[in-house]
Amino acid sequence: MKKAILFVFLIVLTVLLYPQNGTPFITYFDECVDIEVQNWAISQDSDNVMLFANRQGLLSYDGFRWELDRLSIIPIAISHSPVDGRTYIGSNSNYGYIQNSSEHKPEYISLSGDSIELGFITDIFFNDTSVIFYSEKTISQYFINNSTRSKRWYSEDEFPFTGMMLHAEKLFFNVKDKGLFRIESDTLFPLVTGYLTADKEILFSIPYNDDKILIGTDDNKIQLFDRIKYYNYPIENSEFLEENILSDAVVISDSLIAFSSLYGGILIVNKGLARW
Repeated sequence: MKKAILFVFLIVLTVLLYPQNGTPFITYFDECVDIEVQNWAISQDSDNVMLFANRQGLLSYDGFRWELDRLSIIPIAISHSPVDGRTYIGSNSNYGYIQNSSEHKPEYISLSGDSIELGFITDIFFNDTSVIFYSEKTISQYFINNSTRSKRWYSEDEFPFTGMMLHAEKLFFNVKDKGLFRIESDTLFPLVTGYLTADKEILFSIPYNDDKILIGTDDNKIQLFDRIKYYNYPIENSEFLEENILSDAVVISDSLIAFSSLYGGILIVNKGLARW
């Protein structure tokens, strides 16, 4: 018995005197061996389950377990609707939503039907009555309570869409080499200030206050927009975004905004302290 105690003591002493470099690998959840490292979008459903648009299908994480469900399409964009509680998905020339099947597995329901003209759906927007699916080739508006009202706009081959904004229930489309347009009665009307984004891509637009939205463009610039004019939105550490390439933004709370970059991680800004 004394020898056993001495042996254990020597092992513990050796570990303390000659520890390995690095940190221990600790996990509190079940892993999924089929997970691909490539994820294109992240959302959260009504049950607070995290959803990922994974190369292999719909990847979910409930805080304990990872699960991968293969769908009839490869998801590219994914977003949870605050209006009807559905999770909507965009893919290559297809868009729709997720519902649980009889086996309680996610099932993809297409809203677009088969069409090779839609392009890659890379973004999804919501207003009070509809879901808008965005691609460089098309922008499709699906009305939640009246699908017969659904609308679709097509870009010209040499003038693809280069971003979209939704502000105060108004749709704004950015067009390569032409600039920003507003939708009025299903027709695109050019804005007087639209030329300012003619050679830019609008990466994101997020709510800022009742009058303005915050937009980011591919020249690493952040601006406020009030449906007519642009206003500079200078922030501290703006060189961080320029050096690491601005990619997206999300509202964290009433006072905080997180800006993501391709190479440097995330910059969190208190919007009330921004200099403008």
